Amino acid sequence: MCDLKNHNLEVIYVADAGWNEEHVVRWCIDCGAVVVDRESDNRRFGAVVIMRFPRHEYEGNVIPRSLGKYFKK
Repeated sequence: MCDLKNHNLEVIYVADAGWNEEHVVRWCIDCGAVVVDRESDNRRFGAVVIMRFPRHEYEGNVIPRSLGKYFKK
């Protein structure tokens, strides 16, 4: 169980962003938080979308609809 600081993140989608770079979507299996990171050679270079939490966890921080493009096959 995460304590909303040390999340138990699972990779759920990887999208090629060009220039040897990937956008990696990770989801916390405990609290439902989602983050999209920019990676190259398995090294993180920062968030494309900062960590977002489900509405029931924190009313002011909702996953944006723009994240939907990362879930398409």
